Amino acid sequence: MGAPSIVSIGIRLSPFTITTDDQGWVTSIKVELSPSDGPKLTMTTTIKDHGKSLKINPPARAGEAADFYYRK
Repeated sequence: MGAPSIVSIGIRLSPFTITTDDQGWVTSIKVELSPSDGPKLTMTTTIKDHGKSLKINPPARAGEAADFYYRK
């Protein structure tokens, strides 16, 4: 990942920790968010099953995403 922190809109720089498995795949990303007027928040994303097929279904009542989300 290469950077010591993540820029969060409206919040100071946010330090993070990346964990990898023995093959170098990222298995978790932990970010600490420190709002100026509230408690510190910790967000952890866990990733598994690298290289396996996955069927993704849209959430119920999902609308179409804005055009800028699609590659052209």
